[in-house]
Amino acid sequence: MTAWKADLGKGVPEKDQYIHGLLCWGQNPAVGGASCDFERKAMENLQWLVVAELWETETAAFWKRPDVDPLSINTEVFLLPAAASYEKQGSVVNSGRWSQWRYKALDPPGQALDDLEIINRLAKKVISLYEDDGASPLADPVANLHWGPYPGKDAHGVDGSSPNGYETAGHADPHKVSWEMNGYFCPSSTTGTPGRRVDGFFNGTTTVGTLQEDGQTSSGNWLYCSHYVNPTGTGSDPLAPNGNRQEKRDTVDNSASGIGLYSDWSYAWPLNRRIIYNGASVYQTNHPKVGQPLAPAKYVIGYDISNNLYSGSDVPDGYTAPGGATPRYPFIMHREGQAHIFGPGREDGPFPEHYEPWETAITPNPLGTGILTSPTLFAHARPEAYEHPGNGDPEFPIQGTTYRVTEHWQAGQMTRNNPWLCQLQPNAFVELSEELAVLLGIVNGDMVEIKTKRSNVVSPAALPPVISSYGQTMKAAACVTKRFKPYTIAGDTLHHIGVIWHFGYTGHCTGDSANLLTAHIGDANTGIPESKCFICNIRKLDGGSYLGET
Repeated sequence: MTAWKADLGKGVPEKDQYIHGLLCWGQNPAVGGASCDFERKAMENLQWLVVAELWETETAAFWKRPDVDPLSINTEVFLLPAAASYEKQGSVVNSGRWSQWRYKALDPPGQALDDLEIINRLAKKVISLYEDDGASPLADPVANLHWGPYPGKDAHGVDGSSPNGYETAGHADPHKVSWEMNGYFCPSSTTGTPGRRVDGFFNGTTTVGTLQEDGQTSSGNWLYCSHYVNPTGTGSDPLAPNGNRQEKRDTVDNSASGIGLYSDWSYAWPLNRRIIYNGASVYQTNHPKVGQPLAPAKYVIGYDISNNLYSGSDVPDGYTAPGGATPRYPFIMHREGQAHIFGPGREDGPFPEHYEPWETAITPNPLGTGILTSPTLFAHARPEAYEHPGNGDPEFPIQGTTYRVTEHWQAGQMTRNNPWLCQLQPNAFVELSEELAVLLGIVNGDMVEIKTKRSNVVSPAALPPVISSYGQTMKAAACVTKRFKPYTIAGDTLHHIGVIWHFGYTGHCTGDSANLLTAHIGDANTGIPESKCFICNIRKLDGGSYLGET
């Protein structure tokens, strides 16, 4: 999150990554963001910041953090009281692709509102303001924003008036949002009844009921286009009487071989398919057992060629049935329909190569290839070269990594405000081996200091002067443990440490986040952060020496 604001008077060109305002919902980049002290300073250049949270987080309080003069920061900060997960209803998706409906247990306290209600109120106000300001270049797209389900249909797609957009009884209704995400036929449709919900994505045919490619249907996300179907008629589901398949709660394992599909518990995208590419589990064309499962004891689906009939309890994955003139290609998300060894289209080549992280204490590549780190790593908008220590830098001989503990959750805003969890884990700590502790004169419980190249950085003159210096060392309690051991790699001894990142300067227990040490580097294809790994050095806080110092 780069919030640079150019000082045009000094000839610094304006850049397209400037952020003037930020809506921060359930996120805490002042702790959870890589190189988080840089992010804290970057937020000082925002004109406004809106945080929706249960408590005042480090992000909401960045303007009054330690060692900062609040009068020097002009950012206008709004803290909106939000509802916890059990104080609102709606869908939640897990890593198994299950979209499950979660119910409201109790009302949120005081003036706290759920996310959807806050978004709804903000959106309606913004739309209203642009309606009154016809001169703005955004007047047309914003004032005419479609905000609410298809007119003339209520949350269940039944004929009736819906003049209140996403609202029911004056409150934003997650059911209406969910069925709009599912998708419906538009007023211009010639193949389906306008307002009727679609019950699947385009599958190579023009089957009435599925998403169409000609603008006749609308869907918030094709992955969810059968999770909230019509309650009656085609596409109905007896276990979802109101159409919301995310509410299904049948606890019976309906798989023929007892593999635990539970297909009638909630909904799995897409199309309630529990196992992606399950078509690959049957014998393919030109095999004597075509259509039969490869592993009958783990039976998922099967296909009876003579009767053109599928069996099994999962939704078949693939466009065509096995056998016949048209082969079955089960890997439908691949252009060829086949499994891949090579990954065409990747930024870093079609076949996996081992690269060390952007910061590594190892050199050269331990697998013997000529390139140590990926040349296609994703570096965020600001230049990183001036803070890169260089691989094998003797000033930073220790490999560091970050991780979490069970007592605290993510950036800690939900756990460091609970006294009992703070009592269980009151301090940020760093784990180090007994061998490294002996070298540095550190015993269990000592306060230590960890530094990286980003500690006390001063930006070169070529960078925007708004953030001229940032970064700091991390201070934490030492946890000397047998869990960490030195490595011997290519004849050299390599020490490594592990640091937790849940802590910050608000809440009942406070401390430094490990993200004070990490860098803004991401995967070449997706930008997924590489902040789990960095090189550093460590010393005892009260006058100790860093590793390698004399």
